[in-house]
Amino acid sequence: MASRRNERRPRPRWLITGGSGLLGGNLARMASSRADVWTTYCQHPAPTAGCEAIELDLRDGAQVSAAVRRVGPEVIIHAAALTDVDYCQEHLEEAWAINAGGSEAIAAGAAEVRARLVYISTDAVFQGDRGGYREHETARPVNRYAASKLAGEVQVRRHMPAALILRTSIYGWNAGDKRSLAEWMRDGLMEAQTLPLFTDVFFTPILVNDLADAIFDLVDLKATGMYHVAGSERCSKYAFGMTLAEVFGLDSSSIRRASVEQAGLAAPRPRDPSLCVDKAQAALGRPLPDVRQGLTRFKALWDSGYVAALKAADRSLVAAA
Repeated sequence: MASRRNERRPRPRWLITGGSGLLGGNLARMASSRADVWTTYCQHPAPTAGCEAIELDLRDGAQVSAAVRRVGPEVIIHAAALTDVDYCQEHLEEAWAINAGGSEAIAAGAAEVRARLVYISTDAVFQGDRGGYREHETARPVNRYAASKLAGEVQVRRHMPAALILRTSIYGWNAGDKRSLAEWMRDGLMEAQTLPLFTDVFFTPILVNDLADAIFDLVDLKATGMYHVAGSERCSKYAFGMTLAEVFGLDSSSIRRASVEQAGLAAPRPRDPSLCVDKAQAALGRPLPDVRQGLTRFKALWDSGYVAALKAADRSLVAAA
C-alpha cells in the first residue's frame, strides 16, 4: 500500500492555442508548473520553455482534429484568434474562418476527446453604449472582429454546451516583438513620445497574468458557462495611461487627450464595452484587480526579471528551432 501511495500521478495534459500570442504565451508559461502543456502556432513559432509547440492552421478542421487527438488533453484553452480589429474589418472571410470556423473546429475536437474547453472571447461583442455589461445581456457587435468572435461563442456552445466562455480585455508583456496597449504606452512614455489617448473610450482592463490566475481557478472549480473576467474597475484609455505613468514613475506630460472620433480608424469601436465582473468574483471568492493593482503587478513582472526571462526564452528557442 505504501508503494502505491508514493506513486506519482501523471500530470494533466493541457493544450493552449495561440502560444505565440500575448495571452497564450503567458498562459503556457504559467500553466507549465501544473500540467504538461502543448501550445499551437500558425505563422510564428510559439516556443515556451517546458512546452511542446505544434504548428496548426485553425482553418483546417482535419488538422485541428488530428492535433487534438495527438495531444489527448484534459483541458483545452482556446486563446488563438485574429485580433487586429481594423484588419478584420477589411478581411472578413479570413476573420470568420479563424475566429468562428477555427473555434468550431477546436470545440468539435474537444468534444471528440472529451476535454474541458475554455474559450477566450472579448468585451467587444457589446455595442458599448453604456458599459457595465453582464453575462446575460444581448451582444451587439459594432465591427467585424467582434462579430466573428461572437460567432465563435455560438459554435463553441453548439459543440460543447459545458464549455467555459470568458469575455475579457487584456494587456501584458509579450514574448515577441508585438506590443500590447500597456507596452506601447510605457515605451512611448520612456521615449517622451506624444501619446494621444482616448478620453471617450472606456474598458475594464486586466493583466494577462491576473486573467491566467482566474482561468486556473475556474478550471479547478469546474466552472462552465459564460463569465466576464476582466478588471474590477472601469476607466478610459486616457486614465489608464495616466495611472501607468504614475506606477512606473514616468513623466506623463507627453500624454494628450484624444477622441476616437478623430482617430480615423477603419473599424468602428464600441465606446464603453466595460464588463461587470460580479459573477466571476463570486465564483472565485475574491475580488479581481483594479487598474492600479493590475499595473503594479505589470511593473513588478518587469522588475522581477519575468519579462527578461520570457523574451530570452523566446529568442533562444526560436534560434534553436
